[in-house]
Amino acid sequence: MSDREMIIRLQYKINYLYFENVLSEIVEYFKDSTIKFEGYLNSCKVVSIDGTNYRVYPGANRIKLTLTTDKNVKIPSSSKQKAFDKYTEFLEIIKG
Repeated sequence: MSDREMIIRLQYKINYLYFENVLSEIVEYFKDSTIKFEGYLNSCKVVSIDGTNYRVYPGANRIKLTLTTDKNVKIPSSSKQKAFDKYTEFLEIIKG
């Protein structure tokens, strides 16, 4: 593992296809950090942790975060806009 990536190892399996589960684990791991869902980069979901963007690669018992400096993170379509709004609202709820 390099400085450009982190792996959050889980002691249990999650349904990683339900992205809210992944976001919950990221928020739990980075309790004192500001977490935001930024959008998509080449169809990969991107979160911001204290202003630094990471691509998210979830698995059943781990979440891999890879640093990205690419500024092309966006919400490409109306269907993705709905997901963006849903994930943003979810993060606001769980962070309180």
